[in-house]
Amino acid sequence: MSDAIQSDWKTQVETWLLESRDGILSEEARRALNELLLADPEARKHARQFLLNDAALSEQCRLERAEQLFSHERSLPLPRAARIPRTPFLWTVAASVALLICGVTVWAGIRSGRLPEEMTSSGIALLSQTLGAEWGGVARRPGQVLEPGTLKLHAGLARIDFLNGASLVVEGPAELELRSAQDAFCRSGRVFAEVPAQAQGFKISSPDVAVADSPARFGLEVRADGGSDLHALRGALLIHSSEGGDRVAPGTAVTLRPGRKPAPASFAEARFRTPEELEAALAREFAERYAHWKSGLAQPAPKDLLLHYTFEAPGESRLRNRGAVQDPESDGLIVGCQWTAGRWPGKAALDFKRVTDRVRIRVPGSFDAVTWLAWVRVDSLPNNLNSLVLNAGYNLHWQINKEGWMALGAPGAGTRERGQSPTLITPDWFGQWIQLCSTFDGAAGRVTHYFNGRKVSEARVKSGLKLALGDADIGNWVASQERGGHALRNFNGRIDELLFFSRALPADEVKKLFDWGDPCRPAPGGLGILQADQAPVSPGHEPLQTRLSQ
Repeated sequence: MSDAIQSDWKTQVETWLLESRDGILSEEARRALNELLLADPEARKHARQFLLNDAALSEQCRLERAEQLFSHERSLPLPRAARIPRTPFLWTVAASVALLICGVTVWAGIRSGRLPEEMTSSGIALLSQTLGAEWGGVARRPGQVLEPGTLKLHAGLARIDFLNGASLVVEGPAELELRSAQDAFCRSGRVFAEVPAQAQGFKISSPDVAVADSPARFGLEVRADGGSDLHALRGALLIHSSEGGDRVAPGTAVTLRPGRKPAPASFAEARFRTPEELEAALAREFAERYAHWKSGLAQPAPKDLLLHYTFEAPGESRLRNRGAVQDPESDGLIVGCQWTAGRWPGKAALDFKRVTDRVRIRVPGSFDAVTWLAWVRVDSLPNNLNSLVLNAGYNLHWQINKEGWMALGAPGAGTRERGQSPTLITPDWFGQWIQLCSTFDGAAGRVTHYFNGRKVSEARVKSGLKLALGDADIGNWVASQERGGHALRNFNGRIDELLFFSRALPADEVKKLFDWGDPCRPAPGGLGILQADQAPVSPGHEPLQTRLSQ
């Protein structure tokens, strides 16, 4: 390229950039600038340098004006024209330049329709609460996003909140088909429904009847003999059956059978469990479950349980270690985190939100085998890597990738070995309490991952490795305190229990720990359900000293 031609395109780029800065760049010129910067690395380099030089001159003029205004004060040292001043203003400009280059690509993508597609979800409802629920097929937990499909509830109660605002309390045994955010079909069982005005258009039906566009509370029962009973608890119901449309007045009930007109039936509001009753029963159940978990803490800790943070002292600046290590230095030092609600009402937890939030811990020595286990609520995965526990030397890293897989890092000879799980924590799990567990067995060269008490993967690493923790952070990264610029790995969510063992727990012990701490599991001796004619649920929880191997 001749000097004249090169000078021409550089002058044109500079003109366009100045016009863009002043807000007078035409749409045609903006397209031409974007196309040039996308296609030519040399043009991008020249644009960046021109903007930085322009910013430097602007900064120098600003300082000179300031010196003139305050000439009676001590003179400020002016930057040389050939050197870009290191000021916050220019760091902002540099960042803006980078954003300009990135923005060019984004703008071009918008114009050409090549931007990556947004993430999507097929969820139409939320399983918000359960009590003594026994499911057929796939196990389900409160907080789970529900997609279209059939739910089979063998026993207990489940509250389902549809995205349009309608709410159902289903009592097992029941079978319910979720068709859309505005449509459900009850094949069998007993369902309480609340359809507020905001859920206009919601429809629930059975083989005999459909209830639609009725802001009201009502109960629907599909009996074993094939008939259906409908009770208008509050508000009138407009129904449609094989015999046409009809109206059910508040405080009345009708029974329906195929090929017959609706017939009056005995009104029985008490047959259906309301959300208020479910809430009260859950409060009692949670209190019993929390008390049972706390009773296990009175048992002596196993010798290989080095750390056990129960997050039981809201307001304090330290986490007391209830593990076998009786040393004040094993307590966790809270930095920045805020106390908040844990997995049971009355249970405390720490909320990790800011990039500075963390709990400082120290564990001396090295280990042939370890187990990390924690109850966490992941609110989002904003970083490429999100810390559960990290130390500075990358000798022991337990973290979650932005795609939702877990990893337990182990040092190799000049390498970093990492046992990685498949993707586990998707956005549908955000906001739910889950138990995460990872074990390392150095002799076997194996890292094993567990999710909610269930083994999900096993990864091979080099055998004979040892792990050392030393100074580490829960929910953050020690290295962030030692480097000027560092990758963000702060955890975004809540933690309300964390255990560290100096051995690799087998699968059965991980499952026992999950059962002991599961907030959704009925308390021993608790009914777990509201009906007096159903048997109590007694899962047989063991105390702490018998749950874990000594």
